[in-house]
Parts: sequence; C-alpha cells; structure tokens
Amino acid sequence: MSLQPLRPDDTDLIYRLSCDPEIGSRWRFRGQTPDPRDFAAKLWNGTVAHYMVARRTDNQRVGYVVAHNVNLRDRWAYVSALSANPAEKSGLVIEGLALLIDHLFRNWPLHKVLIEAPEYNMDQYGRDLDKVFRRGARICDYFFHEGKMWDLVVASVTASQWARTRTEHSDAVAAVNSVEADQMSVLSFDEFRAALSAEFEIDVDEIEPGSVLSDDFEFDSLSFVLLDALVEELAGSTDQPPPTVLTTVADAYQWYCLACSSPPQRAER
Repeated sequence: MSLQPLRPDDTDLIYRLSCDPEIGSRWRFRGQTPDPRDFAAKLWNGTVAHYMVARRTDNQRVGYVVAHNVNLRDRWAYVSALSANPAEKSGLVIEGLALLIDHLFRNWPLHKVLIEAPEYNMDQYGRDLDKVFRRGARICDYFFHEGKMWDLVVASVTASQWARTRTEHSDAVAAVNSVEADQMSVLSFDEFRAALSAEFEIDVDEIEPGSVLSDDFEFDSLSFVLLDALVEELAGSTDQPPPTVLTTVADAYQWYCLACSSPPQRAER
C-alpha cells in the first residue's frame, strides 16, 4: 500500500462516501450531507496531513486517512480513516493508517497519536487495536446511532510504544526469516504456520489448511494488515497483491508461495 496526495477526483470520491447512508453515518458528518460547494475546504480545515490509500499494483484508491487537531505544544495529534468499502475486511485502509502514523512520528515531534470514535465504530480498527493502542477516556452516552446511545472512546499510542510494536513485529519475522531474501527458499506449510503462530499468538496445533481466518482465529482488519506484512517479510518485498479470496490458512499460504515467485518490489524514486 502507498499514501497518495489528494487529486480533484479524490475529493469527489470522499464526498460520495460521506453521503453514503451506510458509510457516512460512521464518519465525520455522521449522516449529514455536506454542502458540495465548501466540502473541499472542510476537508482541509484543522488538517495537518491527509492522503488517499492506494494499492501499489494498480494505484486504485481504497480509502482515505487524515491527521487532524494537532497540538504541537503538548505534542499530540488525532488520526482517522475512511474506507471505500468497509464491508471488505482486507485491512488495506488500516495499513494506510499505520503508514500515516509512521509519517507523523517521523516528521513531527509528537509524543502521542490518538483515535477518537463512537464505540460502535471502534471495530473498524480491528480486534488487535488494544495490542497497540491503549484505551483511555470514555464519555458515556455521547452519540445517538441506530436507536440507542453510544459512548465516545479515545485510544492512544505513544511514539515509544509505536516504535516498539514495529520492532517486535520485525523481530518475530526475523526469527523465521533467517535466510537472505535473495537466497530464500519457500517455507513448508509447517514452517509457514509456525510463523503465523508466532505472529498472532495462536497454538500451532490449531492452525490447519482449512482453518477459517475470520471465524477460527477472529481475524479482522488489523489482523489482515499484520498478515500482509508477515507475507511480505517472509517472501521478501514483492509486488504480489493479496488474493481476491483470502478466507483460509491455505489461501494465505498460497498467497505467500505466489509472493515468493513474484518480482522484487521496485524501490520508490
């Protein structure tokens, strides 16, 4: 995945998503239909950085990520994400959000990045959110949605916690990936599931070819982002996109095998 600057047609896409009855109710305008004449200006209001999330293979836009309400005196910023297809739990937009957080900690002297969302919306960030972010403030009965009141939830991650998470992931992969990428042979299925076990803390004996990722291991958006990163690390950086169907462990292993045989990823110029 890559972060791309907004184009004029991207603004149109974000506007259509904002007005979508299913998607818009979960995002900034919460079901309101903003005036198209000043919509672009509203996107920039209070924003320090925002990007479209795009696939590297075909540059298709899959979502939008934004950093806003930055406080440089106290060194924190908020981030949020909008998926073009929230029903598709591929984790692509969450991967884009991770790239945005990398960008923020690399370019601003921030101590902390925060996510603020209605409780009903926190699931879009994945069940593994609490492995990285720490939930802090909660305001009860703050939002009305679909006939009931919901809490406002704030979760945060510090720069040191974020760096440690990134390092731990790399170390877990390095334990399996002991051969140089240009000399690497394809892992057997048993070796691949050992890598899955280490990354996701799943009992290796429970990992079978027919195991369904979402049902048996409760994979969600963030889990698929971590799986994407794991496949790329094990196979070496490649341009192999995730498969159209990624349901079982066998699908994930086939994806890894294809990635091993695909050309190395070209460096950005």
